[in-house]
Amino acid sequence: RGTGLISPLFSDNGIGERAVLTLFNIILDGGGAAKKSKSSLISLSYLAIEEGPVLSNNHTTGDGGAISINMGGSMKGGEIHHNVAERGGAINVAGVDSPSFTMKSGSIHDNEATYGGAVYCGIDMAALVFIDGTIFHNTAQIDGGALYIARDASTALKGGRIYGKTASKRGNGIIAEVGEGIDIHLSGSIRMEGD
Repeated sequence: RGTGLISPLFSDNGIGERAVLTLFNIILDGGGAAKKSKSSLISLSYLAIEEGPVLSNNHTTGDGGAISINMGGSMKGGEIHHNVAERGGAINVAGVDSPSFTMKSGSIHDNEATYGGAVYCGIDMAALVFIDGTIFHNTAQIDGGALYIARDASTALKGGRIYGKTASKRGNGIIAEVGEGIDIHLSGSIRMEGD
């Protein structure tokens, strides 16, 4: 991220069109704390992360250190690491029309946020599906070292591994807000391990 560039590197301004950005073998680097921005590296309605991308070192005062998804996204490889945000150190899944994010492979590690060190799954019927991959060494300053599940959101954990996570107050691994509509499914070979 160049000096003075504080907006997303890729954005559709939340217009919700069906265009999908697909990433292969690319490095997007936010430049670290010295280049703090007001936004994610990527803020889109639809995103597909394939093999090889690295999204790192974005420090934002907003939500979603690397990615903010408004409608739907998937991750089949790559790495998201060393990002910092208010909600979702790596990924913020929040929008007005049932946004979702599915992780099938890859790693999300060493990210930090106030809520949801790795992923913040927001309100309004947001959904997170974790099929495989690793989420590790993420930190929340308050709640949800790995995952923060807000009210009216759902999460399905079917495989992969979550470990080495910390939160200053509650939910070293996962925290779910109290309220109607919370839906968390654990199945398959998901492994959650202590620090």
